[in-house]
Amino acid sequence: MVQKTYHIADFSEDKLKSVLRETLSSTAYREAARILLIIFEQNWDPEKINEKLALIRETLPKAEIVGCTHYDDMRQAEEPEQPEERSILSFLFFEESAFSVFRCPLAGKTESYVGALLKREMDACENVRCVMTLVSKSRHDIEKILRAANPSVPAFGETALLQRPFRGLSEAGYAFDTDGCYKETFLAVIFHGAKLRVKASYHLGWIPVGRVMTVTDTADDYTVTEIDGEPAAEIYRKYLGLPYRGTPLNNINICEFPMTTTRGEFLVARIPYAWTDDGSLLFQIPVEKGERFRLSYGLPQQLFENIYADADAFRAFQPQGILMTACMNRMVFLRERERLETDAYRHIAPDAVFAHGNSEIFWNHGAGSELHSALIAVGLKEETGAAASETPAPAEYSVAAPLPVPAECFVAAASEPPAPAECPVAAASLPVPAERSVTAAENCVIPLENRLMTFMRAVTGDLEEATAELLLLKEHLEDEVEKKTRENEGLSFHVIQTLAEAIDAKDSYTHGHSGRVAAYSREIARRAGYSERARNEIFMMGILHDVGKIGVPDAVINKPGKLTDEEYERIKNHPVMGARILKKIREMPNLVTGARWHHERYDGSGYPDGLKGEDIPEQARIIGVADAYDAMTSNRSYRRFMEQSVVRE
Repeated sequence: MVQKTYHIADFSEDKLKSVLRETLSSTAYREAARILLIIFEQNWDPEKINEKLALIRETLPKAEIVGCTHYDDMRQAEEPEQPEERSILSFLFFEESAFSVFRCPLAGKTESYVGALLKREMDACENVRCVMTLVSKSRHDIEKILRAANPSVPAFGETALLQRPFRGLSEAGYAFDTDGCYKETFLAVIFHGAKLRVKASYHLGWIPVGRVMTVTDTADDYTVTEIDGEPAAEIYRKYLGLPYRGTPLNNINICEFPMTTTRGEFLVARIPYAWTDDGSLLFQIPVEKGERFRLSYGLPQQLFENIYADADAFRAFQPQGILMTACMNRMVFLRERERLETDAYRHIAPDAVFAHGNSEIFWNHGAGSELHSALIAVGLKEETGAAASETPAPAEYSVAAPLPVPAECFVAAASEPPAPAECPVAAASLPVPAERSVTAAENCVIPLENRLMTFMRAVTGDLEEATAELLLLKEHLEDEVEKKTRENEGLSFHVIQTLAEAIDAKDSYTHGHSGRVAAYSREIARRAGYSERARNEIFMMGILHDVGKIGVPDAVINKPGKLTDEEYERIKNHPVMGARILKKIREMPNLVTGARWHHERYDGSGYPDGLKGEDIPEQARIIGVADAYDAMTSNRSYRRFMEQSVVRE
């Protein structure tokens, strides 16, 4: 199998003809037993799409076509009224393996009916390995279709993106095949063949942090009116400080905080595209009454850790082609870094293709869903020789768990992927859009620091409520007390870990600083004879010692040169701000100690209070030593790390 991908930016018919001529004259086209052409189209004019399909049919009669509409980059999505016409063409040239294209109109059909037809089509094929779905829909539940078909192999794909993203269900994208362009249509490509091997992976990367909430009322499958008995949009007012009455929902404000629930073994995300003045949340994916979910929080490091670990597994698999679907919300969240994810796979397969869906689709082992915020990657290859005659294991698949990303991942991501095969039109890599400056007044964008601090206050309030509930339960319900205690401790740990990672993420030179200071402090305390409980307490103090930096602008923290007096005063204020934040956590009052006094010095020259000698709490002195050690042994924006001999001296 061979994959060849072309990106036609600033589309013209001459550029398309050039691609088709090169393909027609290629050895891969002449020798292939079957050819599948996957097209992702940034054009919502069905007449123009049909003209392209006709030209391709006439020039490349061996190729069978499937595709859908999508957005190619963030810059285009932010200015959707006149998007630049772009086309992505990815050819899969198969030696022996086969595929079948299934198409079913959705209008007037039930999900169970469409699923039954898909199942019948799959049952008629031998050695089915995976199913790719490309769907143009309005109000149809894709999860119900997949549940009815219940494929025993991975099913993946996307729903066609609207011309104006985040605009609801009144519009529709287009899906198309060799015969034409369609609305309200379910397309599937059933890949089958004895030689074909598949590796599929699903990535989310967001970590559930808040308390468990329940959808208590809905107007329909796409409109949630109440959560925990209150207007549904109250969760964004309470946890992120976002007013919803008279204010449109801006997805930039919620992209870090999707609602997450489970579908079998999969953690999946749900993101509203709008809210109403009465507090209803509107979704493009069905949300059921009684469904339980939590708000989650994401950091780019978490997402990249998943992707780079999976890319290593793909390298071992040695795919000949890779198909990817990424959510528009990942694009909004990662912005200029979004291409680092897909580039990780293009290091392995330079002609790997990806598209942005209105929603993603993943189903495996009887579980999965229509998705938001996810990235799906599927590798394909045809085995040769002895390996081709073996009975293959079930298709490999993985669901990556979110982990902190090591700094090395950013170094690896910064290098360019291998260049694709020569193309007369454009390289397979598109330019990364520049960061746009967004003002709160123009776009109702609330700074992340403000949203995080609101989130912390709200979650702390949840902790206090949980503690009060414990006191009520303690006398008669010991088992429930133990259960609630475990939940409370887990919530505390996740909140503290999330906040610490958010602090570290502000400084690109000190990733992991808070965790290292905490670990050093705990070890010093152990050697000083502290009890286990006291060691754990000082670990928590160390994790949050720099929490006040969340209020210091990134430009000051990452400034490579000497700080001005004003900038230095802003830095020096972070212990006071940190103590003010941590004072709200009444269950752990000693957290304030490390945050406020870790910059005091034994000779009285420190700040903010100029404490001297043993007037400085011992825990703060321990954290101060650990903090100084890690600062000297880390690269900073203004200098490189120091040698150990210098640090020890």
